[in-house]
Amino acid sequence: CVDFRRKTLTYYDSMGSKNDNCLRTLMSYLQSEWQDKKGQPLPDPESWTLINSEDSVPQQMNGSDCGVFTCTYGEFLSRDAKLTFSQEKVTAPTPTMSSEQAHAGHPGEKELNNVDNMSPAV
Repeated sequence: CVDFRRKTLTYYDSMGSKNDNCLRTLMSYLQSEWQDKKGQPLPDPESWTLINSEDSVPQQMNGSDCGVFTCTYGEFLSRDAKLTFSQEKVTAPTPTMSSEQAHAGHPGEKELNNVDNMSPAV
């Protein structure tokens, strides 16, 4: 998660792992994109904090729900909400997940292709 207000890059992993290499690569990408889009270096990049969430976030109890957890982290973080969901809540079938995320952008799904109806993403 890139948080420009707090100057943080956070790696969220629903299996409890950390990934310093991913964070460093993301920071490098952020600096390159800033330079490309703004025509100047990212201001004060050394003031950014790189964070591994590890096990301080909701964890999945199987090896197949990582995509659902990723979408749910993004949905909560886009609202500045605390990550207070559980495996049971996040894997229950929901119309919101299927209409906004699973089918978004699929040809032939006119009602579901309207980005105005989608939740903001991180």
